[in-house]
Amino acid sequence: HYTLVPLAYFYDWLSKMFSLGVIPMSSLPGALNFYSMNNIGFVPGLVFNSVVKSVFLVSDVLSAFLVYRIVKIVTSNTALAEKAVFLWFLNPLLIWVSAVWGTWDSMAVLFSLASFLFLLRNRFVISSVFLGVAIATKLYPILFLIPIIYYFFRTAPRSELRKRCLLFCVPLILVSSLLILPDLESSAFFSNMFLVPSVSSSTAINPILNPVGFGLTYWSVFLFLQRIGLFVTSDWIVILSVLSLAIGALSLVLVYWKMRTFAFNDYFGLFAAMMAPIFVFF
Repeated sequence: HYTLVPLAYFYDWLSKMFSLGVIPMSSLPGALNFYSMNNIGFVPGLVFNSVVKSVFLVSDVLSAFLVYRIVKIVTSNTALAEKAVFLWFLNPLLIWVSAVWGTWDSMAVLFSLASFLFLLRNRFVISSVFLGVAIATKLYPILFLIPIIYYFFRTAPRSELRKRCLLFCVPLILVSSLLILPDLESSAFFSNMFLVPSVSSSTAINPILNPVGFGLTYWSVFLFLQRIGLFVTSDWIVILSVLSLAIGALSLVLVYWKMRTFAFNDYFGLFAAMMAPIFVFF
């Protein structure tokens, strides 16, 4: 709603000005029509893809700048900051996710990095606002909240602890809620779809096998069952779904419990604590 709709109007203006149109799949050679099974009738074209992905590409450029600023602040080493930018910006996975596949993760990363940068500067309200936007973009940045609260408990003077927690948590809840609430039902369905995939998914090529490996799950290895011809029944999918959620929840609890032993006397400890729960899912 906040990103694709404005881009759609912009593309509509471009398409009329330059007489751009979609490409019917029926006009392509059969060898290029990989998606007939999904009933895809048209390909929007290069200009449309470029317009849509421009947001992700701009996010990556801005994230590279934030990576540079963060590393330079933490290490006071320009050379290390430049190397960090190269590692980030020329990462093949980043290029694939943003420029090829085209997903919102680039925006979630951008706002999370902005939140981290302002946290380094003790600008707690601005930091929380950026994290709230990141959560509204992709829900998983909410995992950063508990490490940040740990960080406050370990580093803030006792007289400042309550104030810092309020300055961070209240704006975060307000911003993320205001952005998510207008479309709460779809947001809840989308999140649930990734964690508990539906066996009757109409978008899956194979409604039995494909949901098994879809989303943030611990049973994605079962995608390989298609290669060896092993059939997975819907009952097994239910069992694996429950096991996956249980393993994920238990792992997250263990990570947060272990986090109380982390050293938060510098920003490296905070960074390690923020990355730990991400590894549970990714």
